Amino acid sequence: MDGKLFFVREIDFNEWNLYFKECHKTNMLQCWQYGEAKKQSENVDVVRFVIMDQNNVAIGLAQFLIRDIPFIGGVARLNRGPIIIKNYKVKNEQTLLIEIVRALLIESKKRRWWLVRFAPEIYNSRFIDKSLKELGLKKMSLPPFASGLIDLKFNEDELLMRLKKKWRYCLRKGELNKISTIPTTENNHNIEVLLKNYNLLQKKQKFVGISSSLIKSLAKQKSVDWEFSLLISDEFNVKNPNSPLAMLVYIRHGDTATYLIGITTNEGKSLNINYALLWRAILRAKKDGCKWFDIGGLNSTTPEGIRHFKKGLNSELYDLTGEWKAILTPWSNIT
Repeated sequence: MDGKLFFVREIDFNEWNLYFKECHKTNMLQCWQYGEAKKQSENVDVVRFVIMDQNNVAIGLAQFLIRDIPFIGGVARLNRGPIIIKNYKVKNEQTLLIEIVRALLIESKKRRWWLVRFAPEIYNSRFIDKSLKELGLKKMSLPPFASGLIDLKFNEDELLMRLKKKWRYCLRKGELNKISTIPTTENNHNIEVLLKNYNLLQKKQKFVGISSSLIKSLAKQKSVDWEFSLLISDEFNVKNPNSPLAMLVYIRHGDTATYLIGITTNEGKSLNINYALLWRAILRAKKDGCKWFDIGGLNSTTPEGIRHFKKGLNSELYDLTGEWKAILTPWSNIT
């Protein structure tokens, strides 16, 4: 397989959307709407490509976030791309992905992106590490992204039985409490309640997380293939009537939904409302036609309490190759 036979072409929304519908196990960070949300909330440009083979057949999609830094030039980042069109037939998908990265590096050099960071949607392996190094990429020390996927092809009873026994027990207790699905709008009061409680959680647990501006932008995106969903408990904190005991955000994107934010007070945890909210999100995603539910991250940096909670879902765990970078100069040789 020769990367020189692949070519990369920038595309608009209509063409992207056409190909995106054919992609399998999509991820939120490679959605057009996510790129738009980043563009609206941060000072970045977005460039989207389709990768074609020598027969002019589309292989996959890649969305780059671009910053122009004085004295450095273009700095580009590909986060969890490329995504592959599911009907493209190939004997060795790992080799295909490496050749796509090669083609994207060549295109990056043409566009004078001097520093390119890749966190590719490629499963971790020695072959991948060796191949990326041979392309001139250097692995960064950041912890690789890892998570788990729940296969939604099973019916509700089967999904329930695939959960760990302790998780099912906690779910039954949590289901005794009232839960509502709150529709979101740009100026929805409940989004402000979400942001207030999320900011408090960030300060309390001392993590960076997602910015308020990005959350607002994600909630504003509208598409048939994208839905920002906020689930909220009808049970409220006795000491603070305006503060729900639990809130959860998941986003549906293509054939997959991703668990994005979970906030539960100590009182809510004692009632196991967090179990009921997540289970409700999984079933709703299935009802809306999703084939997969991503548990939203489970790697070495995941706090122990969240790790224990997510592991009880018995999802299909996966880990990616991590973050890489390339410094592209006019004399860089990419072949």
